Amino acid sequence: MRVPLPLAEANPYRPYSNIRDYTQTSIVGIIVGLDWIAEGTPELVATPAEGTDGLLKIYAPSLGQIMTRATCTLPTRGLSLLVRKS
Repeated sequence: MRVPLPLAEANPYRPYSNIRDYTQTSIVGIIVGLDWIAEGTPELVATPAEGTDGLLKIYAPSLGQIMTRATCTLPTRGLSLLVRKS
């Protein structure tokens, strides 16, 4: 996995601002999560997503119940994150 540096807190409702609006904090680990749904799940509908190439829009009546989550915690050393000041 490659992530551009510097790492900075992101929020879709508040765009990046001036570097002075952030404070630096150490990162002790990264959690990678993946939600997945088995292909043969009954009542699962996957249709092409509008305006994309090769991506699908997923629908199922009980989507939250049929999803499975896999996570992995990776320790880090020497990384930091820029966190927005309150």
